[in-house]
Amino acid sequence: MNTYLFYRKIDFLKWPVDSDACRIYLPMHLFKNQECIEKLSTLSCEKFATLPMIRREKLNIALYADCVDGFLAENIADLKLLEGYTFACDFSFNATNTHTVEYLKLRGAVSVTVSPESSVLPKVEGITQEYMIGGPIAVMRSEHCPVSAAVGCESGFSCEECSKRPDHTFWLEEKSGKKYPVLCERNGCRAIILSKEEFRHTGRIPENALKRINIFYGEDYDG
Repeated sequence: MNTYLFYRKIDFLKWPVDSDACRIYLPMHLFKNQECIEKLSTLSCEKFATLPMIRREKLNIALYADCVDGFLAENIADLKLLEGYTFACDFSFNATNTHTVEYLKLRGAVSVTVSPESSVLPKVEGITQEYMIGGPIAVMRSEHCPVSAAVGCESGFSCEECSKRPDHTFWLEEKSGKKYPVLCERNGCRAIILSKEEFRHTGRIPENALKRINIFYGEDYDG
C-alpha cells in the first residue's frame, strides 16, 4: 500500500487519486482550505496533517483533531505536543536502526518513515515502517526566508512577494545549472528547500511495509 506526502496545495489538487493510497500527508493549514476540504471529502484513505518543522506560534492541535485521522510529526518536540493523538513520524527523525523505531513506538507513534540513508530494518511489532520510494526530499527547512534575502522584503512576515507566485515556489540555482525548489510559506516566512533530484529507492521493501511517495509537480524539476 502507498502513502503520499504533499508539500503544496497545488500538487494535492492536481494529484490523480491513487486507489492504492492508504494514507496521505498534507500540510496542516490546508485542512482549513475549502478547495482541499472538497477533495479530501472524496478520499477513503487516512488523512494526516503534517506539522510545520519550524514554527514561531503555538499550535492548537485540538482545532484539527476532528477533521484529520492523525498527524505527521517532524521533530522530537512534536512528540510531547501529540501525546494522546494518533501520529506518525517523518524521515526527519533519522530512523536508521530498530532502537529508534522502538523508542518512537513507546512514545505512541503508529508508523515511522525509515531514513533514506538506512538499509532495510528488521520488523518491530506494534509499529508500521514506511519506506520512501520516490519524489523529492526536504533537504533543508529554513527559519529565514531566502527570497527576502535575495530580493528584499518590505512587509516582513506574511509578505506579499510570495503571493505573486500562485504556487509559492522559487528556485536556488547552482553554477552548474542544477535547481533546488524553494517552497515558501507566507505565514511566518518559513521555507523548505527540496532535493534537486527525485529520490529513487532501488532496494528491497519489506513485506507489510508502506511505500511512501512525495509529490511535487514543479516546472523544470530534474525529477
